[in-house]
Amino acid sequence: MNLNKLEYLIAISEEGNLSRAAKKLYVSQPALSKALASLEQELGIALMERRYASLVPTPEGRIYIEAARKMLAVRNEVNEKIAQFAQNKVYPPVSWN
Repeated sequence: MNLNKLEYLIAISEEGNLSRAAKKLYVSQPALSKALASLEQELGIALMERRYASLVPTPEGRIYIEAARKMLAVRNEVNEKIAQFAQNKVYPPVSWN
């Protein structure tokens, strides 16, 4: 699993459609479809249910999407802290043992 797949899954769930999600992410629809299939195969579960021209999260998919949002939030928080350190805006605490 990589974080791009998590971003893709979230976009698919928000858009409910592969074509719209692909446009939003600036990737091709086949690449997005392949990433979703790869993630589902990796996990061994269906994350999205195909209904006509739309995709709806399965119960397992809803749980995974919620966790994916949390994982990406942690990544974003860490990246922000690292950027602040790099810009000397925040200094890490010093411990003298």
